[in-house]
Amino acid sequence: MVPISRRMRCCLVWFRVTFRVTRRHCTTCRVCRRKRRVTRHPCLTHGWWGQFTQLGLDTFTHSFTLQYPMGRGKNFTGRNVYAILRASRGSGTEALVVTAPYRPPAALLPGTAPSIALMLAMAKFFSRQVYWAKDIIFLVTEHEQLGAQAWLEAYHSPQPLFPSQPNPASPSLSLLLSGDLEGRAGAIQAGINLEVHSAEVTHLDVKLEGLNGQLPNLDLVNLIHRLCQRENVPHTFKNRADHPRPESMEGWRHQLTTLLSMVTSQASGVPTGNHGLFHRYGVAAVTISGSGREAGGGVGVPIRARSISLQQVGRVLEGVCRSLNNLLEKFHQSFFFYLLPATNRYISIGVYMPPFGLIAGGVLVKALALWYKTSCADDSGKGRHSLLQWAPVVVGTHATCFLLMTCPPTLTRLGLAFDLTPEDSVGLGLTACCVALLLVAVGAAR
Repeated sequence: MVPISRRMRCCLVWFRVTFRVTRRHCTTCRVCRRKRRVTRHPCLTHGWWGQFTQLGLDTFTHSFTLQYPMGRGKNFTGRNVYAILRASRGSGTEALVVTAPYRPPAALLPGTAPSIALMLAMAKFFSRQVYWAKDIIFLVTEHEQLGAQAWLEAYHSPQPLFPSQPNPASPSLSLLLSGDLEGRAGAIQAGINLEVHSAEVTHLDVKLEGLNGQLPNLDLVNLIHRLCQRENVPHTFKNRADHPRPESMEGWRHQLTTLLSMVTSQASGVPTGNHGLFHRYGVAAVTISGSGREAGGGVGVPIRARSISLQQVGRVLEGVCRSLNNLLEKFHQSFFFYLLPATNRYISIGVYMPPFGLIAGGVLVKALALWYKTSCADDSGKGRHSLLQWAPVVVGTHATCFLLMTCPPTLTRLGLAFDLTPEDSVGLGLTACCVALLLVAVGAAR
């Protein structure tokens, strides 16, 4: 395990000043939005850009646009800020990403100002060290996962030879115009997303599920949990701490609930954080979330007499970054398919896949039996069936699918006549189409 430097304490003292600056920028941003009505949070973006620049980092901004498909030509714009710490002992061909989403004070989700302040403190501390072998990218995204997706698309798209040349990865028909990046680093090896909601947290929760249920490499997950255990920081999965008696009946129930919670999150296909968008690019990434007592500790989280300071959180993050800095290649040794009933236990794919194979095997045996029975039947009915009998079914199926694919704009216009939002119009319209198809199928069967 890598040693944790004592200088992190001095840099985290800077957190209080940074946190006040972040809050001051948020207040100024509201004034600018009311008076000037320009791009959202312009002063906040330039404020972070200035702080990263003062640390001597290569700082850039990234603008993107979302062409909302269900509105009357409505477009949403956003701006990301990212800074690159160039490796002093590397060739610049590999990089790590530390990201945090920006949430305005009026957002429904808890604020992330402590995450951004902690990121700035880490950037200040990391810039003074000389042992980095990989570039470190500090990224602040706007509009949650939309900003992260736009930045990743722009980062992994081929860079145009000339500034005026359009980006081939962002065609005119795309809804998300990711734009271009002015600065780049090496190939991203791993990513850490920070979602710290308070200056004093009770525990750190590790979020894994990505887009369509993708998971990061298990080695990265174990690294974070072991560093939390080393620094005496309470750590959870699904906001559930490990049961003190895992072999008891209550322990089995507790782990089963945690396991089902993970399976439910994977089945939804929705990422649990910005880290879930990194997986599609072959980058192992997780989200480290921390909440205060006012947000609740979750089920099974032990209540401590004192909260965790950001100094302890910073020591854990420093250990994670220094461990990732020693990577010789991307994560590939451990599992990418697993289930976690606890932070220190896992169920590999070799354990939970055989039951699914047996279920599928029964269906295959039944299909083979029906095929054999049909092949041995009397051949007197041959020649009675024609392809023309099935042509209406095939054509009707494809026509229905095409209409369902192209009907959202039409449903949106129809919904405006009934004062419905585009989301409600599309949802009700597709539901009505499904009910109509079921009624047609029932009528045809009769």
